[in-house]
Amino acid sequence: MTTHVLVESLSHVEEARQHIDGPIRWYSTSPVVVESLERSGEPVEWADAGISAKSSDAIGLACRAAVLAVEPALRTVAERLATPALVPFVGQQLAYFLGLLCYKRAIVEAFAHSGGQTVIIGVPGLTGGGGGHFGIGAFDTVFRNIAGGLECRLLDGKDFDRSVLEADFDRGTVSDRIVSLADISRAQRLSRQLRFLKASRIGPSNAKATVFVGRDNDTIREMLPPLLDRGIALARLPRPQAPVAGDPQEGLPDASALSEALKQAFADHDLTIDPAIPAGIAAERLQDASRYWQSARDAALASVDEMRRDDAQDGAAAIITNTIGSLAGCMQAAAAEDAGIPTILVEHGVSAGLSRYHEPIRIWAEPVHGTAYLACAQNASDFFLEEPRTAQVHFHTIGLAEQTRRVPLRWMQRLLARFKFKPRPRERIVVYLARASQNNFRKLSYAPRDCDLYELQNAMCRTVMPKIRGRSVVKLYSTRRYIDGDAFWDLERAPAPVQTIKTGDFRFFRGGVDLILMESPLSTIGWAFGTGKPIIYLADPGAPLIPEIRERMEKSVFLVDLAEPDWHDKVVEIANRPDAAILAEWRAKAEARDAFLRDCVFGPEEAGRRGADAVELEIGLR
Repeated sequence: MTTHVLVESLSHVEEARQHIDGPIRWYSTSPVVVESLERSGEPVEWADAGISAKSSDAIGLACRAAVLAVEPALRTVAERLATPALVPFVGQQLAYFLGLLCYKRAIVEAFAHSGGQTVIIGVPGLTGGGGGHFGIGAFDTVFRNIAGGLECRLLDGKDFDRSVLEADFDRGTVSDRIVSLADISRAQRLSRQLRFLKASRIGPSNAKATVFVGRDNDTIREMLPPLLDRGIALARLPRPQAPVAGDPQEGLPDASALSEALKQAFADHDLTIDPAIPAGIAAERLQDASRYWQSARDAALASVDEMRRDDAQDGAAAIITNTIGSLAGCMQAAAAEDAGIPTILVEHGVSAGLSRYHEPIRIWAEPVHGTAYLACAQNASDFFLEEPRTAQVHFHTIGLAEQTRRVPLRWMQRLLARFKFKPRPRERIVVYLARASQNNFRKLSYAPRDCDLYELQNAMCRTVMPKIRGRSVVKLYSTRRYIDGDAFWDLERAPAPVQTIKTGDFRFFRGGVDLILMESPLSTIGWAFGTGKPIIYLADPGAPLIPEIRERMEKSVFLVDLAEPDWHDKVVEIANRPDAAILAEWRAKAEARDAFLRDCVFGPEEAGRRGADAVELEIGLR
């Protein structure tokens, strides 16, 4: 009899063989595992293929509904801690966490009913969490730990050296550093002075206000010179002390409450997943996280006192920072607000309002943590303002950073890119920007399944790009999401003309690219449009654009619908047109594209000046 085995790493494939006699049919969500087994001629299936994209979206929406159902309990705890902002912070984390767990549970339940003997191998126990956050580790083998109550044999596999795996994240290249260090604009110098030279304060002693700079981004950096020129001092935002564990908060939803909320939400969305184990894991992690909340609140209050001490004139003050993604940041913003210090959040690139990805979590999205939100384009402001919970937030549309909307040091980038990719003289460089697979980072809804993403990228890397005229480059996302890495890191089976790069940042070599193929509707889109070069956008039904945005994109770029069976041929046909023909059609789209960029991506010019105007307005200097 064939044994069906669900596995998440190649090493566990070998371990499973030692415990199983007879033929094996393998199941996995890991691209490397699936590829390796296919290559060796063994029967293997995508474990996530059994959960349709529609069902996966429904799981995310149901988990959102479940969190809204238990939100009153979260609100009671947040009010006791005098931190209402804890509700959206915890709500978003909990919705994403439940979505991941329930999605993985759905995969396991489908696998358990695949017929015959079923075996799941993995490392027992889930890591992650701690310090007030809840979640799981990037390389936890979740299937093994979420299969309780099913008729599956569970095998314990050996653990991995997680320190090695976790070190394999974004690493800059030499050319990245050259381009970055060559940018000696005043904005960059001020940012480096605050970050690297440990300058706690820059500006006159009699400044009319102090702006505390937290996590920065390109727009924030461009705001620094005009703020300083207007007599406003700049200071590093004090980092609150790390919270310590205390007693768990009383009144949080327990496993029973979460399970009941999920059960009702699943019924409303025609899902039949057993919610008990996901609810139990989430409730346990929520309780553990709550042990840090009071300490984080106390540390935030102390950091605000430190800010007032740094502001020697005891005058106007504000915080400007990137997206708040930590418990410390959430608590600090709330404590500052109570002390009359506004927190001004600055959008990190453009993404919200383009695809449906942000729709389900808009209710807990980043603007609700700030007094004001500085958006790149009016489309993003309008998108967030559709959510009633953002009514108290002051929105300012200031534009995309100059660093993004144009290519600084284009000549240097082009020189380095041509040295790196070694095209023939006058040969163009064509780059395909691939997204990262998700695994334990998957956030539902409206995000593609990893099996679908693999099929797309496999076709692009091994079929489409080799047929495209010019020097073909595949830029993989510089991160590791699976234990065995990315199936395309080496491209061992790829035809020779395709060059693959994993490390480095597209922003630092984009000036040397002549044609861009991309599939992501998130922040990369701003960097791509900023090149001014033709773009072929691969419209993925798993990451759907908002209908109005899709209509405008069709008029602005070369858009290819991946739902069409002949999409491969269409991409090759467009890319292989004569350069003059491509440029002629690209220019013909200029009027529609300029309007789209103005409304939805670039926004107005002079983001730094407009951002400084907004800060002055928020602290009462205008």
